[in-house]
Amino acid sequence: MRLFTKRSYFIAFCIAVIFFVSCSRDNEEMFLPSAEITIYAPLANAVIRPGDTIYIDGLATSKTGLHGYELAIRKPGEANLYFQHFHDHTDSLIIKDKWKNTITTASDLELMISVILDHNDRRKNMTIPLQVRN
Repeated sequence: MRLFTKRSYFIAFCIAVIFFVSCSRDNEEMFLPSAEITIYAPLANAVIRPGDTIYIDGLATSKTGLHGYELAIRKPGEANLYFQHFHDHTDSLIIKDKWKNTITTASDLELMISVILDHNDRRKNMTIPLQVRN
């Protein structure tokens, strides 16, 4: 009888460990940081001319806090024409910057906004397509 009791406790312990491990992973995923990003300018597919200044204006918010953001402007799949990193610890980030267009030929560009959610480098990204026209 005593052997049966030890075995029962061991089986119950194993089931509890499996249950705890599987539930903690689900809970961890439920509480991953997230953010809402609203970009007021530029609008998607905005047409810009050579020498125009692009004004970048937006807001990022999170209930769990934010750690900054990065802005990049580039031709899709190519190196950045412009890059800025802004580091701040808050639950609301005002995204504000500007860039003077140096492209003189008709091209597609993209504005990449990457909000940094935590010190593990989790991010929420947004891409806004832009068009350079002469």
